[in-house]
Amino acid sequence: MNLWELSQIFDKYDRAELERWEAYGQAFALVDAGTHTLLEVMDAAHLIGIAPSVVKMRRTQYLKMSQTAGPAWVGNQTILNGGPRD
Repeated sequence: MNLWELSQIFDKYDRAELERWEAYGQAFALVDAGTHTLLEVMDAAHLIGIAPSVVKMRRTQYLKMSQTAGPAWVGNQTILNGGPRD
């Protein structure tokens, strides 16, 4: 299990270099591509203090938004961001 790539994504998110859905979108794209598992995403996010239950919730949201809005929704930060940084 190599968490380096996922850790880099969440480190950038923790430093506010990525917005919430940019980070989760990149991480979940790796899951969708089959290169990483959801458990690995949960492990990488937990390294910066994000609970595994939050990652599961974000995955559910990601899948719902992907079905209704298509892949372009990830770039629409004005609609998707706000609230606590998790």
